[in-house]
Amino acid sequence: ATDLPLGPMSGVTFKVESTIKNANFNGGTNNGNYASSKVTFINCDFLSGSGGHAVHFYGSTGGELVFTDCLLRGFSSFASSITKITMDKCTIEGNGLDGQIKLHQDTDLKDCTFDLQNVDNSHVFGINAQSGATVTLINSCNCVIPIELWALDGAKIVRDDGTILAEHTSGEYEYIPSYSGFTSS
Repeated sequence: ATDLPLGPMSGVTFKVESTIKNANFNGGTNNGNYASSKVTFINCDFLSGSGGHAVHFYGSTGGELVFTDCLLRGFSSFASSITKITMDKCTIEGNGLDGQIKLHQDTDLKDCTFDLQNVDNSHVFGINAQSGATVTLINSCNCVIPIELWALDGAKIVRDDGTILAEHTSGEYEYIPSYSGFTSS
């Protein structure tokens, strides 16, 4: 996705339904974005610097985000005011320090790959579900190395066949330290 090198995506507000294709958001931190409508990213690269955000949406009002064939390198976080996230055939990579997606809303991850080989061992994450969100892994979840699953604040991570992988029901959180992924038959 190098057709449209845009530099960082920071402070962008999406008020109308939008589709962005073949963009490369590169260079630092892609931070502080808002969406009050459906925003679709197709074949886009979100590349953070070490310690920066790959994708960060907060303070939004009712937006829906769709990522198809995208690369998210680094830490990605989405505020609870985003109503739904779908990632289809996306790759989540480490940026040397971090590699996770922090989700506060129902999210479908379909045929996604987690490649966190390039992550500081003290920060190897993967999926961090919070705020009552249900994160559903659909068809497959390819993990180049085992990832961590975190469920906090009433959230859960499930496979599309209903198998619960991590669910927070009491205590501080549920933590699965070494999830290796799956492929549906």
